[in-house]
Order: sequence, then structure tokens, then C-alpha cells
Amino acid sequence: AAGGAVKESGGITQPMAMASIGPPPQAGSMNTPATRDESALITRHCAPCEGGAPLPDASARELLTQLNGWQILSGKLTKTYAFKNYFETMAFVNGLALISHREDHHPELVVNYNKCEVRYDTHSLTGLTENDFICAAKADAMLKF
Repeated sequence: AAGGAVKESGGITQPMAMASIGPPPQAGSMNTPATRDESALITRHCAPCEGGAPLPDASARELLTQLNGWQILSGKLTKTYAFKNYFETMAFVNGLALISHREDHHPELVVNYNKCEVRYDTHSLTGLTENDFICAAKADAMLKF
């Protein structure tokens, strides 16, 4: 995994840590119960959505409190990340690609020279699910090391 993504605050370069996203989900595995701690979200894995329903607004707002800097805009869980340059932006995008592949849950991305806007929603259910919040927490976790 490429290193080099940075947080905007303080301009301190922080290498990406791909180990924080955890192993790929196992067939038949169940998610653990949610807690108010973001670290609980990054240890969970996305569940299949067939036959499910989007989260009620109150549940989505509660899960949002476990994330830093994310917003719900037009029904999508959204955050814009800032980087020093294009290389760091693309390193982050590649990290998201690995998370998306492992979790089988894919965001919409708007990629610019030194920014990446990430938008999650569960298209098949036309709304937000716990999967969106799990992947958002894992995206943030890449930048914490």
C-alpha cells in the first residue's frame, strides 16, 4: 500500500496504514453490535443488503456521531479530504479502492488535484445503511497513522 496521505490540520504528513482496515469479511460472518466508539465501526464488516431497508433518520444521525467531519447531504454520507498534492490524493483513492473491494461497498468519488470528496449511500436500498458508516470509519482510519 502506498503511503503519503495527509491531514489538512497542521500540515503533518501521516502515512497511510492499510492494516487498519482489517481482514476481508468471511462468508456468513455477522457484524458486532454498534457502540458510540468509531473504533467499533472500523472492526466491523459490511453485510449483504438484499431484502434490507435503509436506516431510519434517527439511527443514521446516531451513527453519524461516531464519525469525525462527515455530514449527511442530499441523503448521502459525505466528507471532503484535503491533501498536499495529487500523489497523496491518489494514494488515498487507492486505499479506498482496497476498502471498497474488501467490503464490496463502493463510494462515489470526486477527485481533484489535492482533494477527494467521498460520498456513501446504499444504492440498492436508496438510502443509508450501516455499511456506509462502516466504510466511512475505515476511510478515516487510513489517515490516523
